Amino acid sequence: MDKAAEARGLRDDLEFIVALANQDLDCLRPSRWMDLRERFDDFFAGDRTRNVTALGGYIPVSPSSARRKLTDDDFRELQKYLKDFLDRHVSFRDRQKKDAPVNPPASIKDEFKFSTLPVVPGIDVTLVEGPPASVFRFIVMQLMNRPEANQLKACPECGKFFVRTRRQKYCDTPCTNAASKRAFVERGEAKKKKGARHAKKR
Repeated sequence: MDKAAEARGLRDDLEFIVALANQDLDCLRPSRWMDLRERFDDFFAGDRTRNVTALGGYIPVSPSSARRKLTDDDFRELQKYLKDFLDRHVSFRDRQKKDAPVNPPASIKDEFKFSTLPVVPGIDVTLVEGPPASVFRFIVMQLMNRPEANQLKACPECGKFFVRTRRQKYCDTPCTNAASKRAFVERGEAKKKKGARHAKKR
């Protein structure tokens, strides 16, 4: 697979992770829950081999039958993990070196089964098998240590996570407009105060 296709796959993965972290699960209608479950299943069922290199030579595996058994509370636990991990990731990488590894929350204890799969003579990949939530966290952990994950940011206006494009600062247009409007008002107030101080000196 070419580099451009791999980059698109990585961005799609990161955007799904961000979407799950930002989703208001308590307000989801049944149809939206169904959509979320389908997207979660696609996250696993997609051509995961496209990102073997991105995932450090690992191929995550989790049975679709087990994924279908995840409850709403299981998704809430995954979301809680994601929010914690992404918050640590964003704040740490903003303060430290951009390529510094970020450890996941220590409270999670996952169990995996590792097995080696020969692809061609002399080249092997490692299958990572386990429960869906565990395998999902494994994928997230691997992706967060990719250079592309440096584009994950928290919106300074609303706090939501987003995958930055170029020099993007806010998650969307409404937040950009709200911040610009507030800055405009603050500049106007600062000018008034400065003018008032000059008037007193006269």
